[in-house]
Amino acid sequence: MEEKNKKSCFVITPIGDINSSVRRKIDGLIDEVIYPVMKEAGYKVEVSGTMTATIIRKVYECDLAIANLTGNNPNVMYEIGLRHAAAKPIIHITEDVKDLAFDVNDQRTIQYTDDIWC
Repeated sequence: MEEKNKKSCFVITPIGDINSSVRRKIDGLIDEVIYPVMKEAGYKVEVSGTMTATIIRKVYECDLAIANLTGNNPNVMYEIGLRHAAAKPIIHITEDVKDLAFDVNDQRTIQYTDDIWC
């Protein structure tokens, strides 16, 4: 399938500074799990970055969003709020559902274990 004709999947996630533990964990999750699975499903994957008009547009326009709620990052929470307001498909993931903020803890969320070796 041509890249321009693929469905779009936007990953809403904490990013962290380059070489930080947060960044290494996120990069591992995206590179080893999200990209391969979504590629197989026919999606083009893009990852969030700094809060800009482009990010907000992607949150609204993508065919599917995957939101990593690990750590209750404020930017992530803002972006999922926008996605929920748009009433479009979103998949929530987190390392521990017990740590979710009260306003998202009633949403179905996939819990994963980060045990990828670096």
